[in-house]
Amino acid sequence: MVSKLMALLGLAAISVASFGQTFSGNYEIVNANSGMLLDVPGASTSNGANMDQWTGNNGSNQQWTLTSLGGGQYEILNAHSGLALEVYNQSTSNGAAVDQWSYWGGASQKWTLTSLGGGLYEIVNVNSGLPLEINGQSLSDGGSVDQWSYWGGASQKWYILSTSISGTVQPTSGGSGAAASTFHGINWADPSDNYIDGPLQPSGLSTGQSYATVESTAYTVLNTFQGVGANTVRVPINPQTAIGTWWSSYKGIIDEATGLGMKVIIGNWTGTGNAGTVNDLPSFYKMWDVVVAAYNGNPNVYFEILNEPYGYSTSAWLSVVSQWKAALSGFPWVAVILVRA
Repeated sequence: MVSKLMALLGLAAISVASFGQTFSGNYEIVNANSGMLLDVPGASTSNGANMDQWTGNNGSNQQWTLTSLGGGQYEILNAHSGLALEVYNQSTSNGAAVDQWSYWGGASQKWTLTSLGGGLYEIVNVNSGLPLEINGQSLSDGGSVDQWSYWGGASQKWYILSTSISGTVQPTSGGSGAAASTFHGINWADPSDNYIDGPLQPSGLSTGQSYATVESTAYTVLNTFQGVGANTVRVPINPQTAIGTWWSSYKGIIDEATGLGMKVIIGNWTGTGNAGTVNDLPSFYKMWDVVVAAYNGNPNVYFEILNEPYGYSTSAWLSVVSQWKAALSGFPWVAVILVRA
């Protein structure tokens, strides 16, 4: 299914090792391993500032203006500083830092964007021939950015998300819903609180675990929940959980719960700097694109758009809900959980 969001982002299905679409305008560059954004630390406007990754916050220092140079090559300028993404000192070595500098047109300031399929891109420096990556496969805010020989890991793969988006997926069908009185649930949360930056790890789980391990742990936990009368479990997501590689294992919770006949509410939490509103719209919509694509049509899975949206006025929140639902034109309203703090 090619989603409405993917169409809006220009992430159509394309063959591996093709240049894919031509990008033009402002984008967020999101790491496929961590779900975090390519970021200029502290919104620096200085030459030589090294790049890192950070949770999306709608900041212009996390937005990049892409201009095609032809042949799949691009100059990539930070929307806040106006400075170009480059490899420091024109290095051709593994591990060399990636920084920003006034654009002068050298090959170290040019990048080739090669489609890997599924909306993912490899971003390769023209001078060194080495890909952009997150050092050490970090999942944390502040993880440094460098270049390294391509080895195919998710830390070397990137989503390129337009900042001009206004919708999410358009599924073909959904569950029939259930009366509120039939939900008897327990919240399975991260022990550090769900308001965190980085992948969410409900109690007993960690990002290094396989799908089978998560599913096995979920069986034990969910049976305990059922033993005290629960028929519903609420699990948290954020962009770092659903966009990053943790998602492939994290789904073991949801799959095990529905396999046991339980209802599942998948709820979105904001990060630590939240103000009761969506932290970052492009990654928010990409997150829901991934989640709905996985569970659309499952009658026991429900989507909670945003936990405690207290930063919105009633009218503003209803506008967000209406926009979200309008894009889900084929999806029954009853399968969406709405919360107003």
